Amino acid sequence: MVSKREIGDKKGEFVTLNNIGALYKNLKQYDSAFAIFTKLSEIADEKNAYSAYASSRSNMGVCLNSMNQHYHALQILEPLFKNPRTQTVVDVYPVVVFGLGEAHAGLNNYATALHFLQTALTLNFPGAQIEFTAEIHRLLAEMAEKS
Repeated sequence: MVSKREIGDKKGEFVTLNNIGALYKNLKQYDSAFAIFTKLSEIADEKNAYSAYASSRSNMGVCLNSMNQHYHALQILEPLFKNPRTQTVVDVYPVVVFGLGEAHAGLNNYATALHFLQTALTLNFPGAQIEFTAEIHRLLAEMAEKS
């Protein structure tokens, strides 16, 4: 079988790897998902494809938060948040804002977490509005219990 990489189909390779990463993430195999999304970010960076780069990096942040590696998640997500181009990637920017809120909550930086989570509530999460809204409210409730 010939791989998509061997025939030069970078977009197809990205989509395939992204689907594999999402599968690992959904199976809660975050180490494996993180490895796939790291590879994707390298491919996207090589090809100067910012949307794909931002998507893979935001997924890396999600994986790190899920593994309670909140400080490392901040290291991945903060540069994305500070880059104005990220705001134009409509399916990535809300994930970045939410991820920053989740990371700060995990580090007990509740005031900063509250800021990001309240901001996330105002954003549109394409295809996952209900899930993200529920997750934001769950985090807010956890923070209220702890403080």
